[in-house]
Amino acid sequence: MSNDEQDNWAELLPCAEFAYLHSVHALTRMTLLCAKYHQNPEMQFKPPKPSHLNSKKHADATLKGLAEPNRTLCENIQDGQRQQTKYGGGKEPMFGICDKVWHPTRHFLTTRPSKTPEYKHVGLYTVS
Repeated sequence: MSNDEQDNWAELLPCAEFAYLHSVHALTRMTLLCAKYHQNPEMQFKPPKPSHLNSKKHADATLKGLAEPNRTLCENIQDGQRQQTKYGGGKEPMFGICDKVWHPTRHFLTTRPSKTPEYKHVGLYTVS
């Protein structure tokens, strides 16, 4: 986590990149590396395995294996687009009495150099 002055972020970038690339995305339901390369890398300190794609037969089998993740990825993206269309049609949110809400901090003055995600909203406040 960054310190209060937020001047040590450069040394935290490799950890953030690792976490971003290895986390499951809500829309695609797979990691970014799996979506792009159709496999998750292994974290190991062993010599790499020899390639099994030395023959046309193995290459064809691997190519057929790539079709399923690609189909799944397309279906997940289409499902996400349908949900976004259903729930994000530009409607104003309606709040009822006793609902709990977060309040945006865009008009609050703070001493922090930049707003991190945990400081973009404050609350929970009860609607009265």
